[in-house]
Amino acid sequence: MAEISTLARPYARAAFDIARDREAMPEWSEMLQFAAAVADDGRMGPLLDDPRYTREQIAEIFIHVGGKQLNRDAQNFVRVLADNRRLA
Repeated sequence: MAEISTLARPYARAAFDIARDREAMPEWSEMLQFAAAVADDGRMGPLLDDPRYTREQIAEIFIHVGGKQLNRDAQNFVRVLADNRRLA
């Protein structure tokens, strides 16, 4: 299996590029830390692996939990991660 860092690299690069282009590094740092905490929450893990939910539903639940902590770019980033099964 591929190394986690290898799998995560393109997504990390994309987040970095968005943050840099928007001149929003501190905001993105906070949003990514928050998103990581949500993903690591013990209640979220079973949901992320539950086959009854589509990737789109999981993304929307994740975004709903994030509330105002995630701006539009971050919400779209979550959707991409969910679509590629990379939220866990």
